[in-house]
Amino acid sequence: MNILYILSKGLNQPDIQSLHALELQDRHPRTTYLERSLNANILDERWLSQVNGIRGTLYKWLPVTLSQIVEAIYLSRKTDVIFSHTEKVGLPLGLLLKWMRIKTPHVLTIWRITSSDSIQAKWKALFMRLTVDYFTSILLWSSNQRKILCEQFHMDSRRVHWIRYGIDEQFWRPITHQQTMICSVGMEMRDYPTLVRALQGTSIRCHIATGQARGELFDTVRRLYQMRDLPDGLSIGQKNYRQLRDLYAK
Repeated sequence: MNILYILSKGLNQPDIQSLHALELQDRHPRTTYLERSLNANILDERWLSQVNGIRGTLYKWLPVTLSQIVEAIYLSRKTDVIFSHTEKVGLPLGLLLKWMRIKTPHVLTIWRITSSDSIQAKWKALFMRLTVDYFTSILLWSSNQRKILCEQFHMDSRRVHWIRYGIDEQFWRPITHQQTMICSVGMEMRDYPTLVRALQGTSIRCHIATGQARGELFDTVRRLYQMRDLPDGLSIGQKNYRQLRDLYAK
C-alpha cells in the first residue's frame, strides 16, 4: 500500500536514520517507530528540500506549510491513503481535496479542536465545519476533544477515534539517582503560581519543565513567567528527553 505520511518536524531535527541510531543508543525515545512501521512516504520539510524542478524552485519561496499542501495535492492521486499527522497542513489540505473531489482516503490526527489562542480556535472551528463530512477518520488523544467533535460539530462518531497516547516504556524506565527534589512538567491544567507560593520560605529544590508547545504559550505558563521574587531553589525551563528522564529520576 502506498501511504503518504505528512509530518511537521523542522529541518533542525535529525533525519529518521540518525534519530533511529539515537534510539538504539538509548539517547532518545522510540519516536520513529510509527514512521518505520508504516513504510510510508514521509512528506516533511526534508522531503520538500529534495524536490527538484519547478516544484522544488517554487517550494524555496513558499512557506513550508503551503508547500506541503501543494506537494500533497500533487501526490494525492498516486497515493492509496493520506495520513496527516499535523493539523495545520491536514485541515486546509482536506478542504482543498474535498473541493477538488479527490477521493483518496484521508486520516487526520488532531491534537485539540479548542485552543488557548482565540484566533487559532476560530480557524480550526471553521475548517472542521467545512470538512466534517470529508475525512475518512479523525484520531484524537483526548476523550473530551472527541466529545466536542461529535457533539458540537456533529461528526459521525464512527469516524472519530480516541486513541491512547503511546509511551516508550523502555526509555521511560525507573532510574536510581542520588539527588532528591520535586518537579512539575507540562502546560495544561496547571496551577503553577500556587506551587511557587507553597515553595516560598522553604529550601526545597524544584524544577518546572514547561514552555511553548506547538507554537502556543498557555495562560498557565504565562502566569508563571509573570511572577516575581521566585524561591531560590526553583528553576524553570524546558528539557530534552534525556534531561527530562534524569529529572524524573531525581
